[in-house]
Amino acid sequence: MAARAANNEANWSTGTRAASSDGTATRPEALDRCTGASAADSEATGTRPAALDWSIDNCTIQRALAVLGDRWTFVVMRELFNGIRRFDEMRIRTEIPRQVLSDRLTRLVGEGLLRREPYREPGRRQRDEYRLTSKGLALYPVLVALNEWGSAYYADEEGSPLAFSHRDCGGEVGVVLRCSEGHDLGRVRDVAPAPGPGAHRRLERAGSARPADHGLL
Repeated sequence: MAARAANNEANWSTGTRAASSDGTATRPEALDRCTGASAADSEATGTRPAALDWSIDNCTIQRALAVLGDRWTFVVMRELFNGIRRFDEMRIRTEIPRQVLSDRLTRLVGEGLLRREPYREPGRRQRDEYRLTSKGLALYPVLVALNEWGSAYYADEEGSPLAFSHRDCGGEVGVVLRCSEGHDLGRVRDVAPAPGPGAHRRLERAGSARPADHGLL
């Protein structure tokens, strides 16, 4: 698998190159775009994004968004990460319609992000509360990243109403981009997209004059 990923990355990197003034090949266009070259630069040189050569039919981002990408699902997850586990308590802050909340909880249980745990209050019937599974807990960095992004662009003047801190020292928790060699990346433009081990080349549709308008991120 590692060998295939390396081969895919090499194909990605060499698939489309911008031509210099003397006609020699320069850096791969896909990498230029990640390190500062704009879409306008690509249009000016007539280059074609190398990502268009690769299929996204099995894209894991799309599959994750199929579970999490509607208006309410991550709001439900936010409440669970804040220790709010019972149906009626989830409606106090969110005001999610009962049927919508029931549907989202059922879906999250079915996807393995939550599990039901029965409880009974004195004099009342047994009900279920919802607990995060390991699959659900794995979304914690995503929640932190969403809060950082929302705080940067959509917070009121006083800031976000939600913060995350380290239980041991109380320090603020944030998301850091780090490569497998241990380097912290200070800029998103230091990240280069490349085909993963599950990448497959796109097959051009018969009669298609140009590739479909999508590609790997």
